Amino acid sequence: MITVNKSVLKSALADVMKAIGKVSTLPIVECVLFAVEDQRLRLSATDLEMTIRKWIPMSAMAFGNEAIAIPGKLINDLVALAPEGDIQMEIDPVTYEVKFITGTSKSTIKCLDPREFPPLPPMPDHGEAELPGGDWKSIGSKVAYAANDDTSRPALTGVLLEYDEGKLNAVCTDGFRIAVQQFDVETALQKSALVPAKSLAKSSAVMDEKQPVHLLVAQGKMIAFNEDTLTAFQLIEANYPNWSAILPPSFKYTLSMNYAELERSVRQALVVARESGSALSNAISLAADNKSVIVVGKNQSGSKSQSVLTSDVVAKTFFTVNGIFVLQSLKALSGAKKVIVKANSETQPIRITSPEAAGYTVILMPMETTADRISEMQELAEKASAAMTEA
Repeated sequence: MITVNKSVLKSALADVMKAIGKVSTLPIVECVLFAVEDQRLRLSATDLEMTIRKWIPMSAMAFGNEAIAIPGKLINDLVALAPEGDIQMEIDPVTYEVKFITGTSKSTIKCLDPREFPPLPPMPDHGEAELPGGDWKSIGSKVAYAANDDTSRPALTGVLLEYDEGKLNAVCTDGFRIAVQQFDVETALQKSALVPAKSLAKSSAVMDEKQPVHLLVAQGKMIAFNEDTLTAFQLIEANYPNWSAILPPSFKYTLSMNYAELERSVRQALVVARESGSALSNAISLAADNKSVIVVGKNQSGSKSQSVLTSDVVAKTFFTVNGIFVLQSLKALSGAKKVIVKANSETQPIRITSPEAAGYTVILMPMETTADRISEMQELAEKASAAMTEA
């Protein structure tokens, strides 16, 4: 008999279900493996590329090391509908059935032989690197989003974890932008590891930010684990582009803007610029003159949005970038008060950082634009600057 609190089980199931694929021809990988281990309940799920395991406390002592593979969606739905309090599960090891008992209700679930479940990595006794849980989560939220979904370019679907002179770089690029988070960390992880961005994002989502995360690379996999959670995923075997060579060594112009004002202006410009079929779909332009910054979005029908912001730093620059990329970069900087944008010219990459996000950098490649648009934006910026000076 397994007895476990509903809220604890519901939370653990929500985590491990992230490892179950939407479509599978193998019924066993649509299951969650329930097993009693050292008086804790271990839940495991895998899609054969990623594994998530959770250990949770039980409300009552269990006798023996019971195990059963329960259809994941079915048990997840039953737990969600169960009343608050304890849930009891009686396992029949002969018929592979589970009696699911909650309050006055009882359901019988047809399950699979746990011995059919794919081999899973055990909890390691050591790691090669250690990060605070919050740092591991930041890789999932601030870096992994910049990956490419194109499986024909496997390197760009991953996040590069690269150790370099006392620092761990987490890097992700889709070929049009680069997101980098740098950590000061002592580690035995002396070589780089390229991990699937989607798997890393799921791993960061299920880890407790209050617990340190240990990393281990073994047998072509990366294992990230803490006291009660383990995630494992296959490494990508591909050559990662030389991302650091793309970063400009210096910048001529700096803009320092209020986060909330910039985010609102970009959203407004993007509403107008979001037009399918256009070469400049989602394109927004920023031009600065003195301390005035103008943000513009246009579409082919002639609609236009323009907002004027103030920069804390004097600059005179222009560039056009993908507005969706800018919004995603700002989302990664959520909570910041200031956004720093550095640029050289309309044909060179721009850099986005914030004083409140140490070690975090986004590089955006510019979009091609016309000479007329450059002239128009520069004129608008000059007028905005003149108006500010007169005021």
